[in-house]
Amino acid sequence: MADKKCALDVNILLDLAEQKKFAGDFLGVIREKYCPLFVSPTAFIELQFLAESGAPVPRKFAGIAIDSFLKWGVVLFDIEPVHAWTTYRKLLTQNQTTSL
Repeated sequence: MADKKCALDVNILLDLAEQKKFAGDFLGVIREKYCPLFVSPTAFIELQFLAESGAPVPRKFAGIAIDSFLKWGVVLFDIEPVHAWTTYRKLLTQNQTTSL
């Protein structure tokens, strides 16, 4: 299972921070399967924004989530600059095409 990875969404991180049962169960299953947990830079930026500027409840749980990455075994992955730029250009082109 070492070749499998799991990228987490902000919502599951907030659910883990709130200690929701299904989120804890999910984390337990993933740990059983030895699947590494990752967060994309964009998801981390969203989480950081919530921790700094969100409404009181999301702010609290976003902060807990960020502080819990190590405990949960969550790793922030990086996007190579060339790949990020290519993806950005592709999305920009698609946006311009759909706006016409």
